[in-house]
Amino acid sequence: MLVATRDPMHSPGTHDDAPRPRPTASHATRFVAAMQIFGSVMAIPVGLGTAYSLYRTNFSVDTTCQALRANIISMIDKKIDATARRMLVRHDVETFENTCGAVDPDAASAFKTLLAAEPPARPVAAPVKAEATKRVKTTDQERDWFVTSHFGRDPKDASNFDLILNAERFTKVEIATMIVAAYEQMREHAKSEVAPAMAV
Repeated sequence: MLVATRDPMHSPGTHDDAPRPRPTASHATRFVAAMQIFGSVMAIPVGLGTAYSLYRTNFSVDTTCQALRANIISMIDKKIDATARRMLVRHDVETFENTCGAVDPDAASAFKTLLAAEPPARPVAAPVKAEATKRVKTTDQERDWFVTSHFGRDPKDASNFDLILNAERFTKVEIATMIVAAYEQMREHAKSEVAPAMAV
């Protein structure tokens, strides 16, 4: 015979007030949580320090002034024509005067005096054709003399050269292709000459 029984009903308040056990976290979970908190706390000063260093490097007036001053001094130290130097430095000196005049007035006045002391820039004349022709002729004569005196060869003899190309007739790519093809052919020719010599 089957008999059905019912579980006793819980009366309110008997078991509800009992504290339930809290699940315990493992050591690894606790360690990860502690590291996350530590990383969050440390990220704030590190971020502030990074932002400040970026500001100092890129946007600070002192850094800009130091870079301009170094650029101007390096251009002044170069041994170039005074007119060309003045043209190259003028923009940096004007920028230095506008940006850094209040920070470093002594350097601004020194650079300004330097620009005023040099003569004004003259327009550069186009090279005279006769002078250019004379210079090319002199250079060619010096090269011819060097080849003749050191190698005992006539520099105008085409047999002294492996390949002669007229650059006015071909593009750069065509010239490069011809040079590579000539080199490959000369290398194959040299291999064929070496092989019978080794056989002997």
